[in-house]
Formats: sequence, C-alpha cells, structure tokens
Amino acid sequence: MFWFLKCASKPSKKYGGVVNPEGHSENTSFPIMSRDKSTLAGSETTLFINDIKMDIPVEIDKAPFFVGLKSYYSESFFMGIMRKSDDDIVIIQAPTNYAVGEKWIYEINGTNIAYEIVTKNNNSMTIKGNNCIINAVIQDKTISIGQIQYVTFEENSMFLRFTPAIPIFSTQKCESFFSIGFNKQRELVLGLISIDNNKNACRIELHPQKPIWSNNRIITITTKIENNTINRVLLVN
Repeated sequence: MFWFLKCASKPSKKYGGVVNPEGHSENTSFPIMSRDKSTLAGSETTLFINDIKMDIPVEIDKAPFFVGLKSYYSESFFMGIMRKSDDDIVIIQAPTNYAVGEKWIYEINGTNIAYEIVTKNNNSMTIKGNNCIINAVIQDKTISIGQIQYVTFEENSMFLRFTPAIPIFSTQKCESFFSIGFNKQRELVLGLISIDNNKNACRIELHPQKPIWSNNRIITITTKIENNTINRVLLVN
C-alpha cells in the first residue's frame, strides 16, 4: 500500500469534535473518538493498494477555490473502545473493611490486576487501578461508582461519569445518566444506564442517546459470580 496525503487546508478546531464510525465494527465494538483539529485531504492525495490506484470520493467541491476529498488528517486524536468480550475473572483478594490500603485483586487471562483504596473521607473513597482512578461512595456496605478515569499516554484521560452514582453488586435496580469524554471534553457521548442486580448476577445496559449515530450501539454487560470466579460478557447490539 502507498498513501500520499496532502492537506487541503491547515487543521482547524472548526472541524474537530466527536467522530462518527459509521458502520465500522457495528456489532463488535463501541469506539469513542475525538479529534482536536482536523481537515480534508487535498486533490493531490493518492492511494494505491496492490499497485491499483483507488478512487477517493470528493467531500467538498468548490473548485477552483477549494476541493476536499473524503480522507482526513487530524491532530490530537483521542480514542477509547468498548469491545465485545467474554472473560472469566478469578477473585484473588477483596477488601473486608474498605480501609485505605485494602485491595481488590483479580486474575484475567493469566494477568493479575489490582485496585487499591488510596484515600477515604467519610463515605467517599478513591480507588486506583493499573491505568484508572475510580471515585466511589459506600452506602449501606454497597459501593457506588461516580466516575472512572482511564489514564493514557502523555497524561491524557478518558472519563466515564454516572449521575447519580451506580451501585455495584447490590440487590438494587437503578437507572442513571452517563457521559463519556476526554480531558476537557467530558460529554462527547451521553445516555442512560440501567442496572439489574439479582443475587450473584448483574446486568448493565448503556443506551447512548447523543450523538445520534450512537443510538444503534447499545452496550450490554452481564456478570455472574460462581465461587470465586466472575464471568463477564460484553455485547454491542
């Protein structure tokens, strides 16, 4: 493959924002993508695959002043993905008193993942994982999560927020609002989340509402505990 791209103009914040994946991986993943600045490819852009020149559609035709092809160049591109999966998670350790320093330790596909309580103030606490920071509260010995911050390279972060906070493995059924975003753009994807807990099983559904293209990608996460093993299945419908 050979690809030569020449921008039609300088990347601009005017063309930044959340990216529509259209039909890509529609039943296997939910990608959240955002570009800070973006622009179209210019008319000199060429793409060869197996020595065959591809036709790149024209996105904007204002010739002779401006021609932009349907090919894009972006700066400061952020991405997070929820993927279809089926995992068995072994519980190695769990807190007993929810005290600072206590940990949850899980084994997933032969790798241990730890989540440690690093701060606690009355019923509020901060939990730190390998690549995430979780803000939670304890209500009647049930943990409710208000925010999950995934820290990536160069101190960039993806944020998941739940308003109100969502209970994990309780006997409650609840609904809440969620938002997903990056850094200062915290509300790129908005929607409703519902949780149905039943003894040792839990079903979580995320129904994106904004932007419109996300409506067709409902995320369902089911977890079931048997002995010390959690089976977690994530589906994108």
